[in-house]
Amino acid sequence: MTYAQRCKACKELFVLPKRVDSCPSCAAPMPVKKRKTIAVPAMFSMPEAAAKQMAKDICKNMTHEEWRRLEPKKPAADENTNGVVAEFLQINEEIAGLYTLLYGFMSKNTELIKASNIPGGTSIGMSYGDLCDFGFFCREAENTLDELRKEVKARKELCGQVIAIRKTQESLTDPDIKLKVTGQYATGSPDVRMQAKQPSFKVGEPNEDYYKLTDYFKVPREVAAMGIFRLSWKATGDFITQLANDGHKPPEGFGKQYPTYVTTFRRRRKT
Repeated sequence: MTYAQRCKACKELFVLPKRVDSCPSCAAPMPVKKRKTIAVPAMFSMPEAAAKQMAKDICKNMTHEEWRRLEPKKPAADENTNGVVAEFLQINEEIAGLYTLLYGFMSKNTELIKASNIPGGTSIGMSYGDLCDFGFFCREAENTLDELRKEVKARKELCGQVIAIRKTQESLTDPDIKLKVTGQYATGSPDVRMQAKQPSFKVGEPNEDYYKLTDYFKVPREVAAMGIFRLSWKATGDFITQLANDGHKPPEGFGKQYPTYVTTFRRRRKT
């Protein structure tokens, strides 16, 4: 892109790749282009839901490059903010923008997919080849986001484990210590929960421990033998923990018990 500017002093015209503040010939100040402004009535207001919908509609029709150019500059990190946390905050903002971009792109193409040239459709949509490629890239995005979710979840659980283990150790020497931890953006509530190894089961390979559990939960043997009875790992931990808190042993069939250290994270309320 080039810009044409005329110097009012020497009357020379310059075509340059960018605007300049002073004349390249006589060094006189170059005129500044005035931007048009739109007056907004003082009484104008928009409901929050309508404003959000308008923002989504705008994002639907924006390319990735357009969205990047409109992205506001990130504010300087707070002096009390750890550098790693400040960087992660910026990355989270990028992820939120990418979510809006991808969601908008998917939404605006849904009707095009429905109207594609397939039995019962019309000829204004995508071809079979385009549908195949679109579905393929949906699969690729799904796999990428799922793998990313697993990696992020693993780090979240690791942070919670470190907090809970340290707080448990500190509470052994000081029973009155405050367990809840507070960061600049969030709070964390550490906890210790019990878990037990669950028996494995394969159809055609009877496992007595498995049947002990199904008997305890009153599942008929003929139903249990089909292998459709499965225990939730999280629910099992809650069940074992509740039994331990009540002073009861877990039912027969469970394997070795062990503690798990977890932390529940919540957004910190600003006061």
